[in-house]
Parts: sequence; structure tokens; C-alpha cells
Amino acid sequence: MENKLYHYTSFETFCKIIASQKIRFNSLSNVDDAEEGHLNDFPSQAPYTFVSCWTKAHDEKVALWRMYAPDEFSVRIGVDERIINPKYTRLGFLDNEYTKYLIAPLNIDGSIKSILRDVEYVDDPSISMVRNIYGLYTPEYIDRYALTKRKEWAFQSETRYVLQAIPNIAKYPEFKNKQKISFNDAFFKRLECEPHLFFREWIINDFGIDIENLDIPFNMNYMKYADILLGPSTTISHENILTKFVKSHIPEYCGCIHRSKIHQRVK
Repeated sequence: MENKLYHYTSFETFCKIIASQKIRFNSLSNVDDAEEGHLNDFPSQAPYTFVSCWTKAHDEKVALWRMYAPDEFSVRIGVDERIINPKYTRLGFLDNEYTKYLIAPLNIDGSIKSILRDVEYVDDPSISMVRNIYGLYTPEYIDRYALTKRKEWAFQSETRYVLQAIPNIAKYPEFKNKQKISFNDAFFKRLECEPHLFFREWIINDFGIDIENLDIPFNMNYMKYADILLGPSTTISHENILTKFVKSHIPEYCGCIHRSKIHQRVK
């Protein structure tokens, strides 16, 4: 049986998702919880960490409509969680078209797990990144970074796709001119070092990245079976527009389009 995830968004953004066949991963620096990304013992890795946020809650939530899809014409997309399932190189980096960036799962130092993880809601979301005697990061960092929020956020029932990225110096040499350190520095004499080490040290030393988001391809086949719920302020006219768009851009669509049970007054 499929495991469905739900994403609240505007109709305009939904159209962009379908047209591009990509889902945007936003920087952890820009999420609504200002505590996210903090580490007790290292600089924040939020600028290098990118998330696509969904919920497992099948029942629609008024709070999520208001927070993430406040437009009059809004939708909630329900899809199989396998819709994003990147292919990896033998080194554990994403095998994709983003030549200017090295992109990898959060747990690049361990076994390759799914990039999809549930958010944990706790009293204290503080996280440390200490290494064990073997020089590997403790499970606390691998299992909780970008995946831990205060319990006050628990109403979101959130699950996330999580990736990290740095500039690929070999294919993005112009980035050298933007760095706050010299490329004569000893670190950069080690550009041929083991890629995972280079990747992690770039982030830990906060050498910089110049993007706010990553647009990651998804498997359009899963969108054919999507459950599309129109928002609580939508009209019959909106439903007709949505239906026409879906028929035009997802010709083999056989999912369900329906209206919210909630009636929200447009202000």
C-alpha cells in the first residue's frame, strides 16, 4: 500500500511544479522555525541544508492552509512518497544535472538511507555535532539535524526530504572569487582529498554557498495518481481551471480532484 504525503501550496506554484517537473528544496535558513539549523558546537549548516516539507496528515488542517497556502486559489497535493527518489553516484552524491553543486543526503558519512525523514518534536531541539573516536559524527547529528523541532510545532505532522549541497569547485571556478579565504590556504591544496571529507569540511568551515534553493526532478508517473484537494476559499470556477490544467499537462491523470470540506471566508 502506498504511503501518501501531502503538500499545501498555491495553484500558481502547483503549475510551476508540473511544468518544470521539479520540486523546490528551500534553504533551512529560510524556514519559518528560526531555531532550525543551530548547532551547539559548530556554525549553523542551514545555508548548506535544503528541505522539501510535507505532512503525513491525511485530514486537512486549517493551520496548514493558512500558513502555507493562504491564497484564494490554493491546493493540497497528495502523492506517493516515492515521487522523489534520486539516483546516486557510487560516491553517494546525487547523480543529476546540477553540475555547479555537489549534492548529497544528510547522512553522507554513514550508510545511504532515504532522503525522506520524519520530523521529531521535542522539548529541546539543541543538537551537537561531536565526532566519535573514529572521527565519524555521532548519530545525534545524522539522525536529528534539520529533523528536530520543538513540540509546539507538532500539529504539522511534518516529514521532509533533506539534502545538503556545496559548490562544485571543479565545475564552478568563478565561485573562488567570492570566498572569504584564500585559495592558497592549506585546505585548498587538498582538493583531491576524499570527496566526502571535502564536502563535510567545506560545510563545517562555512566556506560559503550562493543559492537559496535546489530544484530537484521528481517522477512524473506518480503525479498521474495524485490526490488534489482544492483549498477552503476556492470556487467552482477555480475547480474548472484546475481540471482543465491537469487534463492539459497530465494527460494520463487518473487521480482524484475534490473540494475542501472547510469553508473559509475570503478577506
